[in-house]
Amino acid sequence: MGYSEYVIYVDESGDHSLSSINPHYPVFVLAFCIYKKVDYANVVVPKIEIFKFKHFGHDAVILHERDIRKQLKPFVTLRNYAKRNNFMEELNSLIKEIEFTVIATVIEKKKLVRSYATKKTLWAGIEVLS
Repeated sequence: MGYSEYVIYVDESGDHSLSSINPHYPVFVLAFCIYKKVDYANVVVPKIEIFKFKHFGHDAVILHERDIRKQLKPFVTLRNYAKRNNFMEELNSLIKEIEFTVIATVIEKKKLVRSYATKKTLWAGIEVLS
């Protein structure tokens, strides 16, 4: 059996709990980024490496959205408006240049619970038949 020509990265946002729903973030998001392996190895990785070296001097930084947005370590330098603006413009340009497919789904947890309120069993939003 041959290998796939694609690599897929998956990430979530929010928590999956349906019993305690955060009113400030009442959703669960699941996103998939799909790259052709040849593009990922030859284009994506080198461009991200160059970006990281330019802004941090090394490539060990994980570009985690929450840390960037809240300007937590190692993104504390982004508290400077000019640096943040430059960083975000370059990151946005980089993302626009890269070829990949995004598949995302957002679940409104309160709506999901309401829609299954009359069902016997609710397990992660899927009706379990008994």
